[in-house]
This record gives sequence, structure tokens and C-alpha cells, in this order.
Amino acid sequence: MLRRARARAGLSGCLARVRPRAACRRTPACHFPVHRWAGYGREGFAVAAGRSGPSHGTRVPRRSGGRGGAVLPAFRLGRAGCGARGRTGPCRNGHALVARTRLAVRELDVAGTEDRVSDEVQDMANARAGGHARDSRRWRKRTTRILASLALLAYPLGIWWLDRWSIGVAFEAYLSWQRVLANAAVGLSMILLLAAIARRLLAPILLVSALHALLYVVSSIKYRLLDMVLVLQDAYFVSGFDASSFALLWHYVPSPWRTLGLAVLALLALASLYRLEPPCCRARAWPRLAAAGIATALLCALYFSAWPWTSRMYDKAHVRPSLFGFNRAALRAGLTTSLVYYHNQQRHLALKVDAAALRKALSSLPPEPQAQPAIRGTGGERPDIVIVLSESFMDPRAMRGMDGVPDLIPQIRAQLAAGKGGRLRVPAFGGGTVRTEFEVLTGMPVRAFPEVRYPYVEMRLDRIPGIVGVLEKAGYASLAIHGNSGGVWNRLGTYKAMGVDRFITKSEFRQRGATEDGKWMSDRSMTDILLRELGHAGKPTLAIAISMENHGPYDDAGRVADPKAMAGIALPAGLDAAGAGELRSYLYHLHNADREFGRLLAGLRARQRPFVLLFFGDHLPALGDVYDRLGFADGAEPGRQTVPWVMAASGDVAVPGGGVVTSSWQLPSMILRAAGVPGDAYFDFVSRIGPGLAADDSSPRGMLLKDGLYAAANARLQDRFDDYARN
Repeated sequence: MLRRARARAGLSGCLARVRPRAACRRTPACHFPVHRWAGYGREGFAVAAGRSGPSHGTRVPRRSGGRGGAVLPAFRLGRAGCGARGRTGPCRNGHALVARTRLAVRELDVAGTEDRVSDEVQDMANARAGGHARDSRRWRKRTTRILASLALLAYPLGIWWLDRWSIGVAFEAYLSWQRVLANAAVGLSMILLLAAIARRLLAPILLVSALHALLYVVSSIKYRLLDMVLVLQDAYFVSGFDASSFALLWHYVPSPWRTLGLAVLALLALASLYRLEPPCCRARAWPRLAAAGIATALLCALYFSAWPWTSRMYDKAHVRPSLFGFNRAALRAGLTTSLVYYHNQQRHLALKVDAAALRKALSSLPPEPQAQPAIRGTGGERPDIVIVLSESFMDPRAMRGMDGVPDLIPQIRAQLAAGKGGRLRVPAFGGGTVRTEFEVLTGMPVRAFPEVRYPYVEMRLDRIPGIVGVLEKAGYASLAIHGNSGGVWNRLGTYKAMGVDRFITKSEFRQRGATEDGKWMSDRSMTDILLRELGHAGKPTLAIAISMENHGPYDDAGRVADPKAMAGIALPAGLDAAGAGELRSYLYHLHNADREFGRLLAGLRARQRPFVLLFFGDHLPALGDVYDRLGFADGAEPGRQTVPWVMAASGDVAVPGGGVVTSSWQLPSMILRAAGVPGDAYFDFVSRIGPGLAADDSSPRGMLLKDGLYAAANARLQDRFDDYARN
């Protein structure tokens, strides 16, 4: 049988039954690694290429059972069957070898050998293809590492260039390597964390760079419109993000659809890059775990305002902030560094009462002003109190050249001429409605809290004292109306903390058939809802209405309800096409607001109920290019301009403070006096201290009163003012 097997043999090489990881030592030909052939682990498979005559015999496994095997002599297949590169190495002609081996094994009819040998040789061919794949992966890994290194080096300088571009200054302005690194440190920490999570280098760098660049683009848009850089508190706008918030942001994005398309393409490119980029390390490699730990520690330290984010690079001496705004800190240290600094300040925010200043102010106050006749109905009922905050309402004649155009606010001007109003100093310009709104509803100046930018989102208190609480004790119901979402700037939570009974928002506007004029809910719809709600009230009511129609941006010429009226508005000379379009749009909505004030006043008088109506603007509109071209009649900067306020009442009752410049925090005490509702100790304090500050707040006495007012506001917010007032 053994002789017959040898005669039928036709296999070149040897099929060696040897120990694992061994190879045929008797044939110095090319060796093919065979994994787990015939159950022996990694074995050798040798082929005598280009040799004549038999090589040597070796045993192969039997069909089943037994300890031995048949000895098969080798014979020559020729160079085409192997094509080895040298004495050792993988075969470069695996497919030909598979075919010839199958033919030889069939002739041998060795039990089970054909499938095993062909599978193992196919594995050899696959291994060869895998070698090419490994070479390609190795090349891609080297390329991505080089690109990632270059991108990582360019990232800090690129971010600094964007920082300077966003505020319109030269790249060299305040340039130093400390400022460049401090400005990029937050982004570098994010890159480190994402690289550890994704096991990629280039994709995280590009992703963080894109997000950081987006931050600077948004800041540049805000700086152009409002003359103020992005601040940390702007993130609270995103925290209450909904459809209304999206619509507001969408209107400010230049070429929004093109921008959206570019954003989608960028996301697809990043996703493709992530798929193509090979992993930079193994899943459980210690450098990956170390990088993740370091990045997590850095970001946690940033959140909790700990070292290294409180080091010298982020302290007050390095950032050099200003009490007059956020722009100077961004200019001197960079936007990102200034955001870290203000975040640290906010984390350590505490309401501090300067007891000495408060006591000095209390002891130097003038006597309480003389009480005025109370407004009462025929049956002695208390008046309704209506507060209307008109979005971006201003006197257009404050700008040069507007005296020669027809008056667009005749209703308000008539009240001002009658001494029922005046000019109002507000703590906002071009935006920041909630700052003015907070002062009017609480009587507390926001400058008493220097670390607070948007009080509605930063003062998340269970109770906020103010005019709502005082009137509630006097038996009033309360109602708030706003033609936008209640989640924007946390109005819903703030009104609840103030004690407002009902809050009607945009969703209910639509249910009641309200319409838009331009991009926002019309003032006409707001007036309709306000009069309807007051008509259904069963007791004296405080109604707070926050308008939306005249909110920017002012590029809605094709969407207004009366295009002919807009086109007929006269403008002063000296404006370019873009500025003229923005100003005409603003003046159209301004005239609508004035008309609705007159309609509301007439509707309140027709109800035959006593009332007090307060109407005021929250800030100037964001018309930076128009202001630059026209300027203001008094020569002052846009941020120092005032807005009109009017207080009208039923009967012939004199309005307190009419005809003078008033601060918005003084208005609630004036409303209570006009309505004949006794205020609490804090509002009495404000009514006494206000006239002294309105006259001169830069004199020594004015500074003393101002410090006392700020201390009183901090005590008020802690519900401790009465304790100081009694002492």
C-alpha cells in the first residue's frame, strides 16, 4: 500500500506533520505560513520550486483515526506554481498554486487533504492581500499624523486670527504667546478628549476648529449689530432653544440657506474623514486612557472654576476687564479667555450687602414725597395697571435729519407734550430687553449686580420680589402677554418666581387668530388680546405686555402687512441702500407701535374703569450703520441715548416725575404712587432716593446714594431689606 501511494504521488513540496510553529527544514524553498492546518496550529508548508526529482517523503494524516500517516514523496510543479521571491517569503502566485494543489490532491485521493490544503493556501493569498491593505493603512496613518501635527500647530494661531477679525483689529493687537495659548486652551482640551474617545487625531482637530470658528462668526455678527461681543450669558438663550429661538437666530444669519448647506457639507466631510482615518492607538492602550483622564480633569476644573483656569493667564490683571462692557476684556485677552474669566466670576457670584453704605444712604435720604390723590373708580375700586414694554421704541427725531420728515409717533409725542412722560435711561442698547424689563418689574438696578448680564437666566430664584408681589397683597390679579415663546430668556420661570398668575405666549396668540406683521407677532394682535383679557377680569388687574413686532433684523420689506405704507415713509439724505431699507422697516413698525398705543389708551378709557397705563421703550434698535451715517442730534454716542416713557391715567391725575430724565428702576414706585397703592419699605426707599440720583449721580452725594441703592438692591433680593430699614 505504501509503494502504491508513492507511485501515485504528484505533489511538489512537502506537507509536513510537525510541531506547531515549525517549518520544513529539509527544503530550503519558500515557506508558506499555514494557520491551524489539520488541527496542528501554525505549521510549515514547503514547496521545492524549480527542482527536478523527488525531494523527500513526509507523512500526512490518515482519513480517520490512527497515529501515523502515508509518506508522500514530492515532485516538481515548476516555477509557475510558486514564484517565490527568494529562499523564504510568501508566494506571489497563490491562485495558481491553489489550482495545481487541488489537482494533485485529487489524484492522491488523500482523505480530507484537498479541502484543508486549498483553504490554507487561499488563506495565504488572503494574507498577501492583507499585506497590501496593511501597507495602505500604514501609509494613511503616517499621512494623517503629519496632517494632524500641522493642524494642531496651526490651531492656536488660527483661533487668534479669528479673534482679532471678529472685532475688527489687527492680528498684532495685544499679541503674545501667553494670550494665544490661553485663548486656545479650552479648544485644545476638547481636542484631547475627543481624540481619546474616537482614537482619531485629525477629525477631532477639524471638528473643534470648526466649532470654535463658528463661535467667532456669531460673535462678529453680534458685534456688528449691537457693538458688543459674545458673552457667556448668551448661552442661556440656547438653553431654552425652541422654534421661536431658531426663528430669531435664523433671521440674523446672512444667506441662511447657503450657510445651512455649507454646514451639512462640512458635517459629511468630517464623517467621511472619520471613516477614512485609521485609529491612532489600540482601544485599551495606556496613552488613550491617560489622554482621556487628563482632558476630563481639565474640563471638570473649567466647570468648577479650579486650577489651571484660575491661574495668572486668566486673572483680572491679565484679562483687564472693564465696568463699562465686555468688549475691552475681549480686546485685551481674547474672546475665549474673557469668557473663562467671566465664568470664574459667575461661579463665585455672591450677593453682598454693603451694610455701611446702606445705612449712610438711609440716614441721608430726603423726607418721603407728598402723597398724591389716588385714582379710584366711582365705587372706590382700585385702578387696573397696564405696563407695555414696546420693543426698540425710540424717538426717531433723536437722529440727525429726522426733523424734516413727518412725525411717526404723534400719539406718544402728544403725551410727552402734555407732561405725562419723559426720557428714560435704560441699561441696554440694541438688545437685552430683559435687563430693562427686570428693572421695571422689580425696582432693582441691574448694575447693583455687576456679574449679572441677563438676570432672568442668572437669578434662578424661587421668589423674586417686585411690583407683582406688592400688588398681589393689595388684591390684584396679574397677567403677562408676550408674542414669543415663554422659554426664551426664562421668562416662564421668572414670571412664576415673581408671582404672575397667567402668562399668554405665542402658542396662545396663534390659537386666538393673531397675525404677524413682518417677522413677528403684530402689536395689533397684542393689543386685541390685552383689551379682551382686561374686559374679562373680575378684579383689579396688573397686565404686563412685552411686544415683539419691532424686533430686528429690519429686512422684512416683502413681508409686512402694508407695503405701501412702508414705501411711503420719508427718510433723510445720506443713507446707502441697505441703511435706508433697514431704517424704513424700523420706522414702519415704530409707527405701528405708536398707533397701537393710541388704540389701547382709547380702549381703556372706553371701559369706564380706572386705569394707569405705562408705556416705554426697552432700548434703541440695532441700527449701527444708520447711526454711523446720521449721528444723533445731541452728539452723544448711541449707547448713551434715552428712550421715551409715558404714563397716562384715567381722570386728570398728574403723573409723578413727568418731564424729567428717569431711570427704568424708578418706574415701579412711580406706578404705585399714581395708582394710590401703598408700596413696601423698599419701594418707599426708591421713591426717596431716585430724585437725588436723577439730578446728579457723579457728585460725592450722588456716589453715596448710588452705593446705598446697590446695597439696598442686594438686601432686597435676599429679603433682608426690611431688617436694615428698621435699624
